[in-house]
Amino acid sequence: MERDFSTNEKEEGEKSSGSDNRRMYIIVAVAYFVALVLIVFEVIGGGLKNIIYYVSGRYVLLLAAALVIFAEESLKSLRFVVAARLRGYRLSPFRALEAHFSSLFVGMLTPAFSGAVPTAAAVIGDSTRAPPSDALSIAMAATFADSMLPALASIYFALPEVPRSAIVVVIAVLVIVTWAVVLSSSLLERIMGGLAKFMGSRAASLVREETESFRRSLEGIVTSRRTVTLIVLISVTSYVIEALSLLVITRGGLAGFVRDFGALMMSYVGGNLPTPGGEVGVEYSLSLLLSGREAVLWRVAYIIVAMVPAVLINKIISSYVDYGSAVYSHYKSLLGAGRRQGQT
Repeated sequence: MERDFSTNEKEEGEKSSGSDNRRMYIIVAVAYFVALVLIVFEVIGGGLKNIIYYVSGRYVLLLAAALVIFAEESLKSLRFVVAARLRGYRLSPFRALEAHFSSLFVGMLTPAFSGAVPTAAAVIGDSTRAPPSDALSIAMAATFADSMLPALASIYFALPEVPRSAIVVVIAVLVIVTWAVVLSSSLLERIMGGLAKFMGSRAASLVREETESFRRSLEGIVTSRRTVTLIVLISVTSYVIEALSLLVITRGGLAGFVRDFGALMMSYVGGNLPTPGGEVGVEYSLSLLLSGREAVLWRVAYIIVAMVPAVLINKIISSYVDYGSAVYSHYKSLLGAGRRQGQT
């Protein structure tokens, strides 16, 4: 697959229609996010009135925690720059910032944060013109760090809290096993081979080729000692800073910081529950080591930061539409070429 993954020129009428559709998507996305936030407030605090009661008189603490969270989320975006560089693409820190905060926003809207990776891949692919396998592997490199590192740490912090923390331990083990499958060529080949049986021969071959291309690309990132060291350092530093945002609220000193760090790691694992943004799972994990008030205040601060990327909705939708069109056209041409070769 060639590196130049540019889109075809669009007709003026298509641009106008696309613009109208994007406005509609923006309105729907904003309305959905507002509704989701209200639902989240109902779940974690018993309603908007209770949330207001919780934060009343603590606005400075809330703002301080939100600023710390914003800082560490900004730092995390550098992982995309590092991963892209290894794959031979130049991704500016600003574009990486767009990709990360776009994925944060969409992740909060989707079950188990599942929309974060495709969103980051779309923004990265649209910015670098990288083919889907590379764009996805760059996006997944950050997810790999945010899955494996917290999973390993969560087992350490959750075991003393068993049986209350049993769900966290189970999910952490499942996360580790899932990544082992993703990075295993033989296991992934069997899974994709089974799915390919329901497709035509050319489509099945294309799926296998792209899956293996993605796996090799991701494996190249996570097995590069220099790259993975940088990604781990950035990730761990961001987790320490994020734990400080909890310390701002809990004010527990050094011993409290260790507890807060453990609660944070378990919240990453709990966020894998199939609810929008991992809701309930995140709060449950936090409450294993924190008080209900502390968990609610921190979660509100996090939601405030997650709302900031709403200003990027147009960028998110444009990336999905433009890059998605390029991907569709590319694969359509490959399938068409395969059929023509089969006929000859």
